[in-house]
Amino acid sequence: MTDTILTSTDSDGQVEFSRVVKMSALSREPEAYSAKATPAECEALMRRFDLIVLKDFSIESEIKKWRNGVRVTGRIKADVMQRCIVTLEPVPDQIDEEFDRGYLPERDIVGDTKPGQEIEIEDDFELGDLPDVLGETLDLGELASEALSLALSPYPRADGEEPLDLQASPPGEAPITDEETKPFASLAAYREKLEKQGKKD
Repeated sequence: MTDTILTSTDSDGQVEFSRVVKMSALSREPEAYSAKATPAECEALMRRFDLIVLKDFSIESEIKKWRNGVRVTGRIKADVMQRCIVTLEPVPDQIDEEFDRGYLPERDIVGDTKPGQEIEIEDDFELGDLPDVLGETLDLGELASEALSLALSPYPRADGEEPLDLQASPPGEAPITDEETKPFASLAAYREKLEKQGKKD
């Protein structure tokens, strides 16, 4: 299996870091793709995610046929620097995260629903997450950016700073923990993606 290296020429210009793969070009066998963000793309993503530093941002992925769509697995890597939520001092971090995303035709996700009808999309039993709608192209750069947003620490702290113990909950209810907030971060990223798709349409 050869590794196709995607460059900035494989961009649609719609997002900060774009590397587009045409679904019609995929074969039945798994295919490997890799890409690295340019300094200009890293700078744009720094503004998007409110980072002090973002460099060496890369993605390695494998795309394979999955049901009536495709499944994308791989890893992102990056050197980042965020602001401490207590002192605003720089907090460096190295991101090295795996991802697993599934893409299916819209009809496979929503079924035979009518316009205006409410639907409830559940996590896929095999994927363990919400499947995305498959289009004619797949932007691996934006996929990597979404994975980066989920990998960033939501509460970066400088060395020596004690974790903040801020909790709030309705009377009689247990406070929400950091671990319990992670699914909400995933949903926020999913909502952001849907909003961007709506703007393109």
